[in-house]
Amino acid sequence: MASSSRQPARPGERGAITWVTALLLAAMVSAGYLIYVWGPIWIVQYEAKQVVRDYGNRAIKDTRDDELLQGMCRKLQSLDADLVAAPDGGTERRPAVDVQPQDVTWERDMDSTPPTLHVLFSYERPLHYPVLDLERDVTMQVDLTLDLTRADWGPAR
Repeated sequence: MASSSRQPARPGERGAITWVTALLLAAMVSAGYLIYVWGPIWIVQYEAKQVVRDYGNRAIKDTRDDELLQGMCRKLQSLDADLVAAPDGGTERRPAVDVQPQDVTWERDMDSTPPTLHVLFSYERPLHYPVLDLERDVTMQVDLTLDLTRADWGPAR
């Protein structure tokens, strides 16, 4: 009868783990970790830019900049919330994009060609690296210059 014990795979044989396999596995684990840590922050950053673009589109027809700016700040504050340390030692929820109207640069330039709206603000987010047990704050910035030209949907000539 033949022995049923298996010999360990020798380098170069099928089933052997090579340094390339180990390197690829380490790269995939590292990429997954960074996506897990940074993904939520970049998603909120993308949503914040979409809110600014939405209010830039509203600014094409609505010239009440103060009302638009206040509405945009309220919408930005409602996107997401972070748990932060409270003064009493517990935790509390704080808007992830905590921006006030006085913190935003909102410049409408109707004399340029095309007319533009420049919106600029920054905000801080707490960042926690699990496993490494590191905490730090990152500053995110939104800086968009939007075209305020009205679309002409008339018949082609």
